[in-house]
Amino acid sequence: MDKVRKMLGKSPVLLVIDLQHDFLDPNGAVPCPASSVSGPKEVIKNIRKLVEAAKAAGIPTIFTKEVHRPSRIDMGRELDGDEPSHCIEGTKGAEIVEDLGTDKLAENQFIVPKRRYSAFIGTDLILLLNSLKADTLLFTGATTNVCVHYTGADAHQYDYRIRVIEEATAGTSQSAHEAALEAFEYLQHGARVHLKDVIEAMRTFQSSVNYSKIKQREFTISKH
Repeated sequence: MDKVRKMLGKSPVLLVIDLQHDFLDPNGAVPCPASSVSGPKEVIKNIRKLVEAAKAAGIPTIFTKEVHRPSRIDMGRELDGDEPSHCIEGTKGAEIVEDLGTDKLAENQFIVPKRRYSAFIGTDLILLLNSLKADTLLFTGATTNVCVHYTGADAHQYDYRIRVIEEATAGTSQSAHEAALEAFEYLQHGARVHLKDVIEAMRTFQSSVNYSKIKQREFTISKH
């Protein structure tokens, strides 16, 4: 049990960051071909395994979803960098990949739309994490070097324990992917973890939180 607690803490939450077509499709606006496995398809497969293991263990899962208005008015300084327009409302690129089954959320699964790289900025994420009594956040998704990285850094500054599952992340380049994983480990020793170890810990995890009292809901950002 000590090994499980070291990995997952007392009240973990699985975060699936922006697993959307614009990032995971080869022809997406911001493709993420770099990973610690064979490529994006295996990353998606691994995340699905984690989502299923978390569901079986009673661990909440939060799916974040980057989305922008067609006018791009909410993209801010994102337009100054390498990334073109992406995740525009109403496009396939903005949708979460179908393999994760987010069209039918379980009782302790949630979607948090966001406008910026960090899922903490301008969203209800912190309120949801507080309601879930989260102490440890398990990071997966895309891109390793942007939205996963910046959300992880903010989580660290909010004093959450952070874990990034390297076989379940995808980055824009191999060097950037690796640097982001190293950055997690720099912030918290033991933050960079492996898929098999997390799934093994989930199989024996016993939650200290009663999630049955937490009503299923989707946190949304106003379009106005």
